[in-house]
Amino acid sequence: MATLVKLLVFPCDIRWNLISGRLDPLKSLTCAQTMNEPQSLWSSSAPPLADARRSRKRTCFVSQHPHEHRDRKPNNLGGNGQRLLGAVRVNNLLKILFAPLCLHIYPGGLINIDEFPLSLTDLQRRFQIADGHVLGRILVPVLRLASGDNGWRNIVPGLEASAATKAIARMFTNPEEWCPENSSTSSFERSSLLGPLIRLGVFQWEWPTISKTYFSEPEKRTRADVDASNTSLRATLHNLQTSLFQLFNSIVRASPECRESVLEYFSKVISLNVRGLQVDFATVASDGFMVNLQAVLLQIAEPFIDSKFSKLDRIDPKFFGRSSRISMADKTRVNATSDEASRWAEEVQSEGHGPANFITEIFYLTATINHYGLMRTIQSAQDLHKAIDERQNVIDWYEGDPTWREQPPTIRARYEEQMKRIKDEMQLIHEEMFAYQVQLLDPEFSARQLAFNGFLSTWLINLVDPSKNHPTITIDFVPPKIPTVFKMIPEFFIEDMADYALYLMRLKPEAIENPARVEILILCFTFLSSTWYIKNPFLKTRLLQGADLIRVMFYGTLETDENEEEF
Repeated sequence: MATLVKLLVFPCDIRWNLISGRLDPLKSLTCAQTMNEPQSLWSSSAPPLADARRSRKRTCFVSQHPHEHRDRKPNNLGGNGQRLLGAVRVNNLLKILFAPLCLHIYPGGLINIDEFPLSLTDLQRRFQIADGHVLGRILVPVLRLASGDNGWRNIVPGLEASAATKAIARMFTNPEEWCPENSSTSSFERSSLLGPLIRLGVFQWEWPTISKTYFSEPEKRTRADVDASNTSLRATLHNLQTSLFQLFNSIVRASPECRESVLEYFSKVISLNVRGLQVDFATVASDGFMVNLQAVLLQIAEPFIDSKFSKLDRIDPKFFGRSSRISMADKTRVNATSDEASRWAEEVQSEGHGPANFITEIFYLTATINHYGLMRTIQSAQDLHKAIDERQNVIDWYEGDPTWREQPPTIRARYEEQMKRIKDEMQLIHEEMFAYQVQLLDPEFSARQLAFNGFLSTWLINLVDPSKNHPTITIDFVPPKIPTVFKMIPEFFIEDMADYALYLMRLKPEAIENPARVEILILCFTFLSSTWYIKNPFLKTRLLQGADLIRVMFYGTLETDENEEEF
């Protein structure tokens, strides 16, 4: 970290040598002054993630408020006679990066808001003169250090503001670290350029201190206390995910080549995380990484998910046959064998076609990352619920069976020790479960996910509607012959929607509001009334469970006679 700060506070002439490739900053830096490491990943009052008492040394002249130095005469010497490499302490990467570059142009090396455009232009010019990988040589160490403490708060705003300039945004995809080719699944999120920021989150596997800090001793916490912790953590997640979206959005808009690089990044994540039913979580991307990518994709998709579904016709139903972006070779189709899917793909490719439009790409990428990311995370959360239920059953059995209390003291002590161990395990599981729910039951995230699922369900029904007028004119009956494009849809497109609805219905049913509720019901009833459309009986059962739960909880039942119930 000390080396990084020295690098970023180098004067203009030395930075220029660095960009020109004539100086190795890692061998040329000296110490100046020290300051304490910021505290927590999430708040200024909580302990850091890795160690509540950890501190490191940084080198730079410390000033909590840079503008206080405008009227001061610069002092280039520290108390020990060393030259200070820089003038001020800064609060984000933008100030760190720009102030030294303009040290000889602006008084005191400080930039006010009026001077910012000129500074950005200067930075852009310097990086354009140098080779295209210079930005990567500076950003890679910065971003890799950002995931361990509160440093990401200082870095993300600077990245976001820098990427707002297209010329600089185009440089983000130049370094090899943007999307490392030979990286393993588990290391990709650390070795890719933005990975250390994307992997930040609240989940126990990556950030165990979060649950300890905010949800320790859950049996003693009130509902208001838990809600306050949820609100605080969710506000931080919103800030992070919004900034990540702005970064990706700026890069996508920078050039067609950058847009392709972003799509390849998402595609690489999918290909690395394709696994079967039994997943070793040490060999796949972390929950935080995948869910944050899902949050970014949902925000990118928002412009074409409108209430009138006016962009349904922009989605290419033959994408999986035409494009190699996402491989579906090992996925079960709704009503086709793998051989039929292969022959269909060959036929589609023989038709000839241009590249898929951006809306189509984002639509399929979002649905697929949802399957490999969010739905796996939900499965982990549901496993925690099962673990709690199993342990509670054991506790209930012990407490309901008085015979063990009549045993000799040594045997009775073993039973008591066993009960204490189980209760301690339940406490730890509750802490972890609360941390999961911060993200999974976040109202803003749930609303976006439900909106996308509603769009997906409407698109699926539109595929089988001969008139293609759904939802403007609600479909009454599906045709007896199943359209080929519908047969080739992966089962998880439908299964994930049903499972997500079931998850919310059991834990937070009020999150499923209209129109999402209606769209899910229409999907369920459309294909349950035409059972030949879906081959897998298990998938039909999931649709039936989802429809029945929504029907009972939101609409109730109206008894029409002694043996019949209906809406």
